[in-house]
Amino acid sequence: MPIPAVSTSPLAIAGKRVGVLGAARSGVGSARLLTGAGAEVVVGDGKMPEALDPATLDRIRTTRADLRFGTHDLTQLGALDLLVVSPGVPLDAPIMQQAREAGVPVIGEIELAYRFSSAPVLAVGGTNGKGTTATLAGAMLNQGGLRARVCGNIGDPFTGAVAEAQPVDLFVVEISSFQLETIQLFRPWIAVLLNVTPDHLDRHRTMDTYLAAKARLFENQTPDDWAILNADDPNVALAARATRARRLNFSSGRPAEARVEGEALVVDLGVGPVEVCRRSDLVRGGAHYIESVLSSAAAALIAGASREGILAGIRSHRLPDHVLDLVCQVGGVTFIDSSKATNPASAEADIESVEGPLLIVAGGLDKRADFTEFAQLLRRRAKGVFLIGQCAARLAEAAQGVPTTLCATLEEAVRGAHAAAAPGDTVMLAPGCASLDMFPSYAVRGEQFREIARSICAEGGTH
Repeated sequence: MPIPAVSTSPLAIAGKRVGVLGAARSGVGSARLLTGAGAEVVVGDGKMPEALDPATLDRIRTTRADLRFGTHDLTQLGALDLLVVSPGVPLDAPIMQQAREAGVPVIGEIELAYRFSSAPVLAVGGTNGKGTTATLAGAMLNQGGLRARVCGNIGDPFTGAVAEAQPVDLFVVEISSFQLETIQLFRPWIAVLLNVTPDHLDRHRTMDTYLAAKARLFENQTPDDWAILNADDPNVALAARATRARRLNFSSGRPAEARVEGEALVVDLGVGPVEVCRRSDLVRGGAHYIESVLSSAAAALIAGASREGILAGIRSHRLPDHVLDLVCQVGGVTFIDSSKATNPASAEADIESVEGPLLIVAGGLDKRADFTEFAQLLRRRAKGVFLIGQCAARLAEAAQGVPTTLCATLEEAVRGAHAAAAPGDTVMLAPGCASLDMFPSYAVRGEQFREIARSICAEGGTH
């Protein structure tokens, strides 16, 4: 079906003074877009320059924005006509309260990008699998005859992609609950909600608040839009209960418009089922990956991608970095990096995709997650669990019945797991927790795991 024309309300910001909170990726993208639109931009970050990546500082400087460090007070940014906040800034932060009291309008990076977007949006939300589904959709669209730009929480920010001003038919945006908190007019033509499981409760406080943030994905949609929904997740049904968009359900195990029929994955947009691929075409097993393929194929078909292009996209798809990455093998022991599994549900999905005995390295920042189901899976699949970070003791208590070892460092955990492994086993980093108690990001954690694993492999794997 034809891609709709874009109808947004661009912000009149030429000559206005705009503050951007946060100097990370979304802050850089916002600064680029704003300065390109003629605004006077000041970027504030609570960190000092030595705590920031030099490459990030260089990127901010190229935008010609005024960069200010140690920013914890709105007055440090001067008089503002608009404040753009990065997703890492909580709504209840003191500086946000100051903005409200001063009458300064506040929007998020996603809203800013949407106001300047030249193409409609395919937004992918959910607790787990967003990156996989967004990259799958992008591959299907680009190989299916369309120009898609994958961006958002997955890599390049939405603002940065819009600032490029390249010809695009569709923006594929991976979007988080943090980003949805600050939308106003943001309206995806196609909204995919994969799942909603407990996460980020350190920020959202309650599951109801978290679910309400996820539900904002649909709040501005109209009957001309599409909501692609996981039929097996009751929280998804709750989040989408008020949507006015056309609904398309997907399921890996029961009847739905996008479903599995024997060895075939099929999607029916109302004009008859279309086989998009066979199970043998998939680069990964497990119900969660099948759901990603079904939902992204449904979105690609709605957007007009060819069936041949969708199949080519599936066959050529590469999982995001730090998702089931095979690092190396030595002495019959395999090392797998799934550092991107930053909550229990995502770790569970990755573990279920790996066959054979496992030595699991887990733990990290305590986000008040419920480890009950994760612990049950560890008891069923793991020969041993090596725990790091704030959550180590709580995970050890939850996983009683499986041998657990508390480790002071990631290297101690990886080497301990390898020492306990036998030929045919896998040492797997599947944290089930965020990384920020010990590492700047899950990517840094994953890279350190890889370095340790490769060192063990280079040593010949001697125990």
